[in-house]
Amino acid sequence: MGDTPADVAAGVRVLGVATGRTTTAELDKAGATAFIAVLEDLRPLRALLR
Repeated sequence: MGDTPADVAAGVRVLGVATGRTTTAELDKAGATAFIAVLEDLRPLRALLR
């Protein structure tokens, strides 16, 4: 789980969390496997853990 492009560029399955300055588009471009914009919606996290 990460909230910056550097966090999600590690080359592993990562959930991008766009709750700060980084947008979901930036996290997607950096390589996030999935991403969420609000912490209340955990469906992408559950899907990533399957």
